[in-house]
Amino acid sequence: LERFIAVITEHFGGKWPFWLSPRQVLVIPVSKPYYDYANEVRDKLWDAGVYADVDNGPETMKKKILLGETSQYNFIFVVGQDEMDNRAVNVRNRDADKKARAEIMPLDDVVAKLVSLKAERRLENNI
Repeated sequence: LERFIAVITEHFGGKWPFWLSPRQVLVIPVSKPYYDYANEVRDKLWDAGVYADVDNGPETMKKKILLGETSQYNFIFVVGQDEMDNRAVNVRNRDADKKARAEIMPLDDVVAKLVSLKAERRLENNI
C-alpha cells in the first residue's frame, strides 16, 4: 500500500484528480458582506459530499486566489454581489489555461456537476 501511494503521488505531482483530492474546492468571498454566502456555499457542497473550505482571512482577494492555486485546490469559487444575487458561483478550474475571471454558473448546477465528477472518477477536472 505504501509503495502504491508513493507511485501515485509521484505520478500526479500533487495535482490529485478531483475524486481523490483532499482539497477539492476553495470558496473565496470578495469582501466581508459576502462571508455568509461563502459559508452557505461551503455548507451546500459539504452536504453533497464535496470537500470545501472558505478563506475568510484578512488577505486581499488576489492573495487568497494565489494561495488557493499554490495549495492545489481543484476548483476555486469566488463569490460577490453578482453571484449572491443570482445564487451562483464564479468557477475557476485549477487545470484551465485561463486564470482570469471565469464562468459564473448557478450553484445547484455546479454542485450536481461536482457530484457527478466525483462519482465518475475521471482524471480531468472538466465540469
